[in-house]
Amino acid sequence: MRTGRNTDFDDELFERIQSIVRPGEEILTLAGKRPNVIASIDRDGIRVKTLRSESRRSGPQLVPAWMIVKAWRHLQKTGVLTNVELLEDLNVKRSAFVIALLAQFTNVIVRSTQPIVIELVGVAGNTPNSDSLARTALEKIRMPLVLAQNEMSAADIVYADKLGVSYEYPARYRSLIKPGEHFVYYRGKRRADGSIQVPHYLGTGVIGEVTAHDGMYRCSIENYQPFESIVPFKIDGQYLEPDANGRTSKEVGLHFRTGVRTLDEKPFAAICNAGLPHHGKKREPPKVKKLKKTPSPVNKASTQLMELAVELAIAEAKSR
Repeated sequence: MRTGRNTDFDDELFERIQSIVRPGEEILTLAGKRPNVIASIDRDGIRVKTLRSESRRSGPQLVPAWMIVKAWRHLQKTGVLTNVELLEDLNVKRSAFVIALLAQFTNVIVRSTQPIVIELVGVAGNTPNSDSLARTALEKIRMPLVLAQNEMSAADIVYADKLGVSYEYPARYRSLIKPGEHFVYYRGKRRADGSIQVPHYLGTGVIGEVTAHDGMYRCSIENYQPFESIVPFKIDGQYLEPDANGRTSKEVGLHFRTGVRTLDEKPFAAICNAGLPHHGKKREPPKVKKLKKTPSPVNKASTQLMELAVELAIAEAKSR
């Protein structure tokens, strides 16, 4: 089936997209974690605000439906899609956003971010097999999370959160929020009464059971520990989330408006130690299992094996 440049979303794909993201929400690109704010979702495409469009004051930019339809049909046909294929074979110039959008679908997983590879799973003829080594290795990497628990959302979206009990979130964060993951709560500057406060971290816990509710997801919160004193998000001119440092004010704002963010173990431990003093001594947060980054002959071999597995899996999917 040919996909012309005047192609609109069909009912099935249009409903899929509406079920995972809404206007005012953000989708991060898979490799650079650059924010794309959804302005509108229409039959002819999705209008998106990016850091570039904000700096140029050009307003939301249209990602035409044909680009997303073409990428989705290719993924359905082959079971695997790469950013290189989008750019070079399918001529989809907004490839970073398109592949990040498709990665939000419930039956799509991210196999790799360098290079960017997504896979369609759970359908006939495209089930995981022994060649899924790369995906298995990637899934073992765990990182602590930052969960935004604001008194008032900048997008005026109300979530059914219960502090220390449960957390509700849209489908695009489902790949990050997994049972057993450790987190810290973050609260932004807007109070419920309209006044302003210093953004801060207020507690830590562990992600429990995850369930679906009316197009949204909820996870239970286990082992919640409120901080004895709140921890400001910025100390001595440096943000406690390293990814926010060295960026423009607009980029910083978009970073902290992202509802669920990953955090390395070191800053996670620093936030917990600041909020959970124990008799004048630092209190160690729960240990987070994480693959070592220190290079060694074994790790280099594992990396090469994972890259080879990705290439083999892509080749096999295309040959089906």
